[in-house]
Amino acid sequence: MSGFPLRPSLGQFGPDMANLAPVRNPSTDLDAANWNLLKHQVAGLGLVVPRILVKVTVTNPMVLISRSEAWNPTGASTGDFADPTLAYVSTGRGTIQYPTPIPDQNGDNQTIAFSWAFGWYSADPPTTVKLVQAEPIASTPALITVCVFDAANALEDGNDVWVMAG
Repeated sequence: MSGFPLRPSLGQFGPDMANLAPVRNPSTDLDAANWNLLKHQVAGLGLVVPRILVKVTVTNPMVLISRSEAWNPTGASTGDFADPTLAYVSTGRGTIQYPTPIPDQNGDNQTIAFSWAFGWYSADPPTTVKLVQAEPIASTPALITVCVFDAANALEDGNDVWVMAG
């Protein structure tokens, strides 16, 4: 089975298990029903849980404030785990592009692709309402476009935003 960052399918966990004998000690024996439930839940979570969380300032040039990726538990920021590339497109609009491919847990290269993204405005204190739109680009699925709108629905620079994608 290819590993992270690819999404696990239910079939990759194999067929449903059946107990060979009754579970005698639940602290050392795993009941097949529990394993079957667990694999269904993990496969389902793989479809909806974000794989990245990035905080950027949308300005010229864009600024990376923070980043986390599910495939990078050590927080490395060099080599295969280099920072995403940020690009300012126009007022209130920029892109976040992740390097691809990246190695999975076995060292095999896997292509990064996002099917959804969500963004929100970050302010301390949160007293201003702004709209953030984030969307993966279909032709380049490791690229996310981010737009920030002010209260009058005009694109606006200088805002810190969080973006998560899966």
